[in-house]
Amino acid sequence: MKPRCVILTGASGFIGRHLLERLLADETTRVVVVGRHRPDTLRDRGIFVESDLTKLSAERLAEVCSDEVDTGFHLAAAMPKNREQANRWEEMLRGNVEATARLLQALVLAPRRFVFVSTIDVYRPMVPGEALTEETPVEPAAIYGAMKFCAEHLVRIEARRRQFGCTVLRLGHIYGPGEEAFEKLIPQVIRRLLQGNPPVMIGTGNVLRDFLFVQDAVEALVRSALSPAAASQTINIVSGRPVTLRATI
Repeated sequence: MKPRCVILTGASGFIGRHLLERLLADETTRVVVVGRHRPDTLRDRGIFVESDLTKLSAERLAEVCSDEVDTGFHLAAAMPKNREQANRWEEMLRGNVEATARLLQALVLAPRRFVFVSTIDVYRPMVPGEALTEETPVEPAAIYGAMKFCAEHLVRIEARRRQFGCTVLRLGHIYGPGEEAFEKLIPQVIRRLLQGNPPVMIGTGNVLRDFLFVQDAVEALVRSALSPAAASQTINIVSGRPVTLRATI
């Protein structure tokens, strides 16, 4: 049986590395990774296309993926690792909106399913007692969330125009192995405890977070690509059990 072709961006990132391992474990899948850096875990069975997504051409992609694309997983994003990076407008625009637009243009042959990884940061900030659902008002409080919401629309518009299935997954706060590069709560708390120091919490600690283990997030990505019911849907990928930062520590 001919292997199905899957295109993956963001394979060098936190979640992308775990998804790549999952995809490579399936012998019926031909994995094409697009990015600036070749992931260490990419084995001989995978194909690497070295390219900045904002400069990706249809010709370059066609060189290695001339057949029909079964699924495109778009995880690559400009995600702020700290407060300083969160205010870099141009970087957020280029890495989220322009990169998504270029990837869609480069996919000359429409995929069966395009899975776009977004974020619950597109919603207004959660308050205690409020349940986060797909009906929660969209009101990004930061540039990153606004840019991801814009990219969501690009995916939906192109999917309708070219009539392919698309699924937008708005991920909650994912944690697990490989998150060390980010200045986030869980890896910082672990580092400080290992150093014999108490955790540091900014503010009152009453802000809500919905933490989900990275392997559970990967499972959701894979299932959403295969499920007919997930086509043309926007789905929150969260644990459904939000806790305050104070309770987490």
